[in-house]
Amino acid sequence: MEGNKYSFRRKLYEAYDVAYENSLYSQTGTDLYYNMSLLNFDVNGDLINDEYREVTRVRSDYSIFDSQSIPVVFFESSDYNFTKLSDMKETKNLSLQEYNGAVRDTPLDSSELLKEAIEEDRLQTRINVVAFIIVKAVEKGSKDCVPISRYKAGERLEPTVVPKKKDDKNESSDTSEKSGKDQ
Repeated sequence: MEGNKYSFRRKLYEAYDVAYENSLYSQTGTDLYYNMSLLNFDVNGDLINDEYREVTRVRSDYSIFDSQSIPVVFFESSDYNFTKLSDMKETKNLSLQEYNGAVRDTPLDSSELLKEAIEEDRLQTRINVVAFIIVKAVEKGSKDCVPISRYKAGERLEPTVVPKKKDDKNESSDTSEKSGKDQ
C-alpha cells in the first residue's frame, strides 16, 4: 500500500463532507475529525512512515482490506489533543482513567460500563452519527458510489479496485521494484 495511503483513505474525506454539510457537531455535539496531527512515523509496524490518522495503531477489520488493496474507512474514537503519541488517550473522562485513559481492550471496554460513565444517550448518539455519515455518503453517490435511486433502477459501477491474488501481488511488486531501479 506504500504511496497509496491517502487514496485508500479518500472515502473518509468524502464522509467528512457529509458531517460538514449536515452540521453534525452543532446538531449532535459529535463530530468527525481526520488527520488531527502532523505527526509522521511508522504507526502500524510496516516500516513505512505514516501520516498519523490515515493509519491506525489498532490492527482490526480494516487490515484485511488493506492487504488486498481495497480502499476502506475505519472509525475510531479518541482524544486527539496531543503533541506526542505517547500522550494520546481515548478519553479524558475522569471516571475512565483506571487504565490511563485507555478504553479499548481493557475491562472498561463494555457498553454497560460506558453507559454508567458518560451522560445518558451519548454512546447511542455517537453510534447513530457514524451510521448517518455512512448512509448519507452512500446515498449522495459519494465518489464511485451509485445513489440508491439509480442502484434500484439497475445501474452498477465497474469495480474501481480489483483485489490482487497473493501471487499477482508478489509479481507486481517485483516488476515495480525492477522498473524503479531502471529509472
